[in-house]
Amino acid sequence: EIIRRLRLSTGRGDFSAVHVCPASSSDVPDDARARLVVLDPEKPHKRGNPDSLALKSARDIFESRGTAPRVCRNAVVFLAPDEKALIDLHQATAHFLAWKEVDEGWEALNLDAFQKNQAIAKRAEFDRTAELRIAQTWIHALCPAQSTPSEPVRWEEVKVAGNEPLAERTFNKLRAEELIVRSL
Repeated sequence: EIIRRLRLSTGRGDFSAVHVCPASSSDVPDDARARLVVLDPEKPHKRGNPDSLALKSARDIFESRGTAPRVCRNAVVFLAPDEKALIDLHQATAHFLAWKEVDEGWEALNLDAFQKNQAIAKRAEFDRTAELRIAQTWIHALCPAQSTPSEPVRWEEVKVAGNEPLAERTFNKLRAEELIVRSL
């Protein structure tokens, strides 16, 4: 349910493409156009943790495309879910799915009109809550950076928050931080 919502609400912003929850590094093309990879909910990040599942996944996609090394490494950035906020999102999504089941199965559950209306209201409430929590959860932009080609890659962590779609707010924040440049 969370991944379905991510795919519906991400948009593209100014990125040439957005890849939501790719199954492997081969799902992200290797070309010279800026791409955003939205990491899946099973790969959360905690600020300052160099061993987070999100950073490990980002490094894998950054280093290679399938079995071949990635050539256009500087054209891909990542958006990861916050480890702590993910707990609240899972809870809101579970409530939504439970109320959805009650709402859709009201006849089998033998609910009266009041109970059915309550199920409809609760389903709508947790639907909105889950949408808001997605925006509050995917807040870590992970950007590979290198001052010189011989220098090792370091990972910049930028907090991206706001009400815009995920890709749009990520692009705007990275452009403001000068971590992504439209043209040189």
